[in-house]
Amino acid sequence: MRPFRSTLDSRLGEETATPRPTVRRERAVKTPRPDHRARGSLIGRLGQVDVRNGPEFRLYDRHTGWATVVTCDAERRGALAAALGETVIAAGELWRDEHGKPQRLELTGLRVIDQDDLPSVADVSGIAPNFTGGLSSEEYVRQLRDGV
Repeated sequence: MRPFRSTLDSRLGEETATPRPTVRRERAVKTPRPDHRARGSLIGRLGQVDVRNGPEFRLYDRHTGWATVVTCDAERRGALAAALGETVIAAGELWRDEHGKPQRLELTGLRVIDQDDLPSVADVSGIAPNFTGGLSSEEYVRQLRDGV
C-alpha cells in the first residue's frame, strides 16, 4: 500500500497528495505516552473487569461515556471490586492521549459518590449572586478570555 493517495482538489482543479492512515499511526495515537502523564482524577461509573492482563477495571466517564482502564495494586483491588456499578471519584496517575482523552489510571485513591448527596440545580442557584460583578455572563467570559 502506498503511503499517499492522489486526489483531485475540485476547488483548485489540481491534484494533491493526501496521507493515508496507517496501522502504525493509529497505534501511535491510541498508545498513552509517558509525557502525557500527570496526577489526576476522574468521575464516572465503575464497570467492566478484565482479568487477562491482571485485574483491569473500566471507568466510564459520567459526561462523555468514554472508558478509561483503571489498574491498582493488590491492596486496593478489594475496594475497587466492591465499588463495581457505583459512581466514583478515582484519583491517581493518569495517562492521556495526544488529544487529552484519558486512557489509563493507576489508582491511588477511590471514593464512592452517593448520588443523593450531590446538590441539585435548585440547591446551588443563587449561591453567588454577584459572581460576575454586575457583568452579563457573556461580558464576564470575554474579559476572562482577554485577560482583563
